[in-house]
Amino acid sequence: MGASHLVLVEGRAKKRGAPQALAQAEALSAAAAATTEVTALTGRTDTNKRVVFADLAGAEDRLPGGPPGGLGAGEYAVVEVGAATGHTLRGKALRRSSLAAWAAEQQQQQQQQQQQQLQEQQGQQPERGRGALVR
Repeated sequence: MGASHLVLVEGRAKKRGAPQALAQAEALSAAAAATTEVTALTGRTDTNKRVVFADLAGAEDRLPGGPPGGLGAGEYAVVEVGAATGHTLRGKALRRSSLAAWAAEQQQQQQQQQQQQLQEQQGQQPERGRGALVR
């Protein structure tokens, strides 16, 4: 939970209860859910997991990089997963993306993690010579 995934948008979710479930996944209060127009979309991750996620009205402010009016079928979105059921992940769209942009983000994150691990290893190596353990 809390992980971000690149999702290929397939279209609107078909189930009636999807907006209420999305409101719960986003931890919206009942009042906020009632006053917010929530459109439930469905899509697939790169591992073919089904994701149902919220595409809020006024998405031009929330989802930079695309036309106003929210996400459409065939577009890619970065979705933060907030809940999971047996066969479906539920979450909310963070922003529009593309395969190239997602790959660049993942590569940058991987490089940062490698640098952090290297720094941790250098900081944890025992000093040789002075202060060495005596048997």
